[in-house]
Amino acid sequence: MDTTLEISPRNLGLILLALFCPRCFWMLMRMRFHGPFDHGGGALFTYMEQIERAQVDHHLETTGRLPKEFSPFCDIRARAEFPKHWSKFRYQHKSGVILYGVPDDIFTLADGSSLVVIDYKTAINKGEDDPFLPIYNSQVVGYCDIAENGLDLGKVKKAGLIYWEVQRTGVIEDPSDHYERGKVWVPFVPKPLEFDIDYAFLDPMLKEAKKLWKSDSAPAGREGCKDCKKVDALFALGTMAEASELIKDQRAIELHGNIPEVVNSVNKRIYDRRRARTSALLELQDGNNGFNFAEGGMVANWKYFGDEV
Repeated sequence: MDTTLEISPRNLGLILLALFCPRCFWMLMRMRFHGPFDHGGGALFTYMEQIERAQVDHHLETTGRLPKEFSPFCDIRARAEFPKHWSKFRYQHKSGVILYGVPDDIFTLADGSSLVVIDYKTAINKGEDDPFLPIYNSQVVGYCDIAENGLDLGKVKKAGLIYWEVQRTGVIEDPSDHYERGKVWVPFVPKPLEFDIDYAFLDPMLKEAKKLWKSDSAPAGREGCKDCKKVDALFALGTMAEASELIKDQRAIELHGNIPEVVNSVNKRIYDRRRARTSALLELQDGNNGFNFAEGGMVANWKYFGDEV
């Protein structure tokens, strides 16, 4: 089994969060960053990204540049060609870790070779007050690293986010002004945010991720971590369920242990339970779990936006 750590820059950025928990991160790495009850959100953000991309295309095609509202990214000229799937947009970092993911857009500047890496966020630009800004920073810088140093697509000169802020207050305060001909329209305002392109920024996170990846056992959790409490409760429920099944099996043997069919049935149930757990672990370790990694895979993706859209 290949034990090389593969991780998206976005998930790598979890290490920078104020509430980072080594134990939770250790578990998430081994579950490919998909929790046991992880369900993706609706198609809303996919639709929004398509709309946002169409708006950018419109301006580039009609005027050859973006309006002043998109500063400091007004000087992009055209969309660059790049692999648009995580299995292709990847490379092995000098640390040995494989970085993968898909940026929302990569553009060229006027010189035709320099690149601008952009990620769209349908959310409020809170600047430094955004608790998830370190994740976004890691995500974008990681994409830049893959594009420039991994795939040799060109020199990345600029990178950052284009937030699309929903103007919900105006709609709530004056809904009649946003309803016309049977349709509700909601304005979105672009609010860009540029990041410094410093690839050394990734090194401490990669070092920490590798250390946790190589650990055979989970480290201690962060004191007060609510997710750790939920995991402990889940383990306790699993232990209770297993104990209940074992009691049923034991009673069956005590009552009908002289009947070969009953003994065989009990042994088969025990074998099936153990095999199911072993198979689940092997699928996670081998990566053959059928999950789509294209969205970055964070358990908490949905909640990042839930209170802002």
